[in-house]
Amino acid sequence: MNNYDRDITKEEKKFEEEVPITPIQIFILTYLYSEEVKETQKKEIINNIIRSSKSLHSEFSHHVSISLRDISLLIPSSILPDMRINEEHIYNQIKILEYNRLIGISIDDLQNKENTLFFITIDGIILVKQIFSALSDKIQDKKLFEEDIDKLEGNKEIKDWLKGLWKNLKDKAKDDIVDMVIDGVKIYGPSVIVVLINLLSSSTS
Repeated sequence: MNNYDRDITKEEKKFEEEVPITPIQIFILTYLYSEEVKETQKKEIINNIIRSSKSLHSEFSHHVSISLRDISLLIPSSILPDMRINEEHIYNQIKILEYNRLIGISIDDLQNKENTLFFITIDGIILVKQIFSALSDKIQDKKLFEEDIDKLEGNKEIKDWLKGLWKNLKDKAKDDIVDMVIDGVKIYGPSVIVVLINLLSSSTS
């Protein structure tokens, strides 16, 4: 076993010891979930067109995959650790998710890791739903208030959207939370994921 494999094994063992999921991992899973939802909605539109034209052919049967390089570009600096990190750190985070069957690897290019392609699994989708359902629980249990949103760093427009989400959730079933979060990601981009991660972490501190 080489040094790199030993590092991966150590990271996997840490996860087995119930080390909490990291902000980077939540970001990766949530982003992939949002892309999967968008692709599914596209597929439904295309399938409706195909059905209306009486064609039996459909090309939309694949998962949404993203490369290590692309996800490294998307991850905001605010959720990166304070210490200096490199490609290996992000790759290890991904491999932990893979080990726990939260993502799958489409192409694992060991010679050129930045070309590694990965996608979210059903277990990963379920975990994202559970993570953001916790927001609804915290609001219902009065552990999360509008003032907590004001204290967050972030774009005012996103905070205003989050306040609207907070008010709506008081009158909605928690099953609606993930759909509302994904709608926010569609409108404001990945920045919404970061604000939500910060909100979840601040409400548990």
